[in-house]
Amino acid sequence: MIATLSSIQPPGVADLAYIIYVSAWLSVTIGSSRLAQFSSATVIPFALLVAVVGPLLSTLVL
Repeated sequence: MIATLSSIQPPGVADLAYIIYVSAWLSVTIGSSRLAQFSSATVIPFALLVAVVGPLLSTLVL
């Protein structure tokens, strides 16, 4: 594990930071806008679908 972590290149770290930042920003922005428009009882079931749809969609795309 130490060998793997020591071989990470700076562009890889930058890519990972960008992906984490963008996904966090999008999820907070979309989630807060949905909660502002609809009740939490309406929004939360769709938020729970992320755990199912996310891996399936990434498998199809990649």
